[in-house]
Amino acid sequence: MMQFKRDMAGVVKAQSMVRTWLVQQSIKQQGEAALMIQSTYKCFVAKKLLGQHKAAVCVQKAYRTYIIRKQYQHAQSTAVKIQASFRAHRQMMQFKRDMAGVVKAQSMVRTWLVQQSIKQQGEAALMIQSTYKCFVAKKLLGQHKAAVCVQKAYRTYIIRKQYQHAQSTAVKIQASFRAHRQMMQFKRD
Repeated sequence: MMQFKRDMAGVVKAQSMVRTWLVQQSIKQQGEAALMIQSTYKCFVAKKLLGQHKAAVCVQKAYRTYIIRKQYQHAQSTAVKIQASFRAHRQMMQFKRDMAGVVKAQSMVRTWLVQQSIKQQGEAALMIQSTYKCFVAKKLLGQHKAAVCVQKAYRTYIIRKQYQHAQSTAVKIQASFRAHRQMMQFKRD
């Protein structure tokens, strides 16, 4: 908010300086124009139509009003364009900062989820193996080949699950990246 106030104060100051300069230039030009018109008019009035003084003053007033109005409109439209460009730039920078934060947060969450999944699978595998080894040692020592087969099947199952999870995660990441890239390309266009 402070940055916005400082930015607005700078824009207002810039507008004030531009308007002051434009008015000074306008006054200078108007003064020169007025002197030229007045000298020409005095000669004309002295020679021919002394009674049309009021009409010349009215014309001068209308001319000055027209020039000042045009200069003000130009200064106003320029200031509006500058403000719009500044606001658009500021919004784009904020969006980029927000997107960088979101991407970082997503990465951290995905990393944590993968670590938790691997940890749980490892603990489950250890528990199953431990239980199975005790059972085999106590009761079914002769079925060693069956235990190896079960472990192989379980490991295959776990690896297949990890692979499927990794593959689905990769697909989600690719989809997010493509969406982000499309959004950035859309904004550039």
